[in-house]
Amino acid sequence: MNLQLIIHTLGAYLVFYGCCFLPSILWGIYAQEWAMINVFGWITLSTISVGTLCKKYTKKYQGSNQFTKREGLFLVSVIWIASGIIGALPFYVSGYIPTFLSSLFESVSGFTTTGASVLSDIEALPQSLLFWRSLTHWLGGLGIVVLFILVLPHLGVGGRALFHSEVPGPHTEVLKPKIRETAFILLKIYIGLTVIETFALCCCGMTIFDSICHTFGTLATGGYSTKNTSVAAFDSISIEIVLIVFMFLAGVNFSLYHYFLSGQRNIFWKDTEFRAYFLIIISATTLIMVDLSLHFSHDILKNLREVLFQVVSVQTTTGYGTADYDKWPGFSKLILFALMFIGGCAGSTSGSFKVIRWVIVFKYIFNQIEHVFRPQAIRPIRLGKVVIEDQVVNNIIGLFCLWIIIFGVTSIIISSMGFDMMTSMSATAATLNSIGPGFVEVGPTMNFSVIPDLGKLLLVICMLFGRLEIYTFVILFHPAFWKK
Repeated sequence: MNLQLIIHTLGAYLVFYGCCFLPSILWGIYAQEWAMINVFGWITLSTISVGTLCKKYTKKYQGSNQFTKREGLFLVSVIWIASGIIGALPFYVSGYIPTFLSSLFESVSGFTTTGASVLSDIEALPQSLLFWRSLTHWLGGLGIVVLFILVLPHLGVGGRALFHSEVPGPHTEVLKPKIRETAFILLKIYIGLTVIETFALCCCGMTIFDSICHTFGTLATGGYSTKNTSVAAFDSISIEIVLIVFMFLAGVNFSLYHYFLSGQRNIFWKDTEFRAYFLIIISATTLIMVDLSLHFSHDILKNLREVLFQVVSVQTTTGYGTADYDKWPGFSKLILFALMFIGGCAGSTSGSFKVIRWVIVFKYIFNQIEHVFRPQAIRPIRLGKVVIEDQVVNNIIGLFCLWIIIFGVTSIIISSMGFDMMTSMSATAATLNSIGPGFVEVGPTMNFSVIPDLGKLLLVICMLFGRLEIYTFVILFHPAFWKK
């Protein structure tokens, strides 16, 4: 492990990270929040200074091409941990979140696009701090490492190692030969959708501040709102429609947008994962609509409005809310709970297990069942005309097992702290799968402040596991990783 090279690269990242506070400072100047400007100013200066010192004392490693996949995996984890710790400082230093662990929970929840919060009165926060809170979503959504690659062209091989460690999915599809060029394409699509949604929300009556913050939360599928009651506070059908559309778009593999803009107009419906993603949303919406109409409310239009929003929000792991779904019948809540484990498409900003992996898992199970009565049959798993390699399938099955084990163990530990089964399981699912709100004591009208410090720390680890898709983070605990 070349620690000097890692420190040098981390130093460059800290300089880049320090600059990320500048938009919040500018908004603080606009809102005349001088106390917060002082807080952000000192944090910015300190972060950039530490980064500069790290770069200065490891200068001989600048431009090194010795960045291996091992260093890439380690650095990705370090970057996410450092981002969470530094991102917590504005909440803690300003005093709006009294303990550092709770501040860390809020920060990591933002960067991992989880959206789980410990705040009871969100609207009491200054606008510049709310802006930073939402900006952590936007930075974490595309992947701060992908953004980082754009400002570190000298990394060479390191750029590729970091990219393949950061971009989610069973396989990483490189759109262009150079990783930096691929990252730039993804960033342009991300920024383009950001501008379009912000404009659309402004046209629907949102203020520019609320529009920007909710756009950050939507495209990153994070779910931080500027209102205590989330999107329900606006009570606007037009706003909800815009958010539904862009939550759906954020859950789609971003590479499909590139191919679509390149002239492949039928690329979406040709994609197996997109079709499954679309059909899951339609099926879940229909089932919950029927259940609510029979056992909860006979207002079909109201049900459709609330159900479609919640299904898309949970499916894409955004976590915005327009209704207290914790009051819905058990069958409806069970479907939403199941959606927490599905997520959006690979290569999107969504969290959870991803649709494509579930497609492969079910195809694998089907093949194994057939193998019982046809042991001589050899049927490779296909996605369309593409044959999925056995190594990829084994990787997904292993990830699935790890996901279930971590979910089960964490749920048991949380329940041992005095919480009921649904609270424990949904709190774990909401953080491990980057959803945000859960059920009962961590439901859509509640928050995670009820979780004790040990539980918060455990859920922070779950957020990191989920955002880094477990392997990237858990591999650090494997002895073989540290051997030469």
